[in-house]
Amino acid sequence: MALALKLGLFTVRTLAKPVASRFQSWLLTHPLWRDRCISLAQAIHRAEVSVTRGAEGKEGKAFVGMMTEEKALDLAAKIVSEGFVYAVGTGVLLYEYVHSKRREAAKAIATERKKWMERQRLEQERKELVEETERQAALLHQLATRVETLEGQLHRELARKHQRRLFGLVAASAKE
Repeated sequence: MALALKLGLFTVRTLAKPVASRFQSWLLTHPLWRDRCISLAQAIHRAEVSVTRGAEGKEGKAFVGMMTEEKALDLAAKIVSEGFVYAVGTGVLLYEYVHSKRREAAKAIATERKKWMERQRLEQERKELVEETERQAALLHQLATRVETLEGQLHRELARKHQRRLFGLVAASAKE
């Protein structure tokens, strides 16, 4: 899936230049857009001359002559073409960024879910261990009670046997 996505985005980037030249041709042949592109190129030319003059240390306003229509169309064509390629590249970059963030968010959710499930499993295991410990404690208590009972019976039985022996000795010595 990731390879197909990367290949698709690479294809979009590769196709951007031929599509940009088609878009440029259409834009420069359309009457309304042609005039707007020429106006844009003239404005960019004026800005470029002003920046160049400022960089050279020249101050004050200077007359900036209009470019010929052919030069303006060439500049407009470059601007439109590069702008289109830049817009496509930016779109692809934004798409990759959003896709990456979604993937990271999904991974974080999956990790949180695993942690939650592990906590639930451990909590259940802890409860079972507590119940088992309580059950074993009850069994130990029963066993201790039975042992005490049996020890008591054993002591009583031994005491009776001891008394019988003593009584038997006392009775035997009395007969003599």
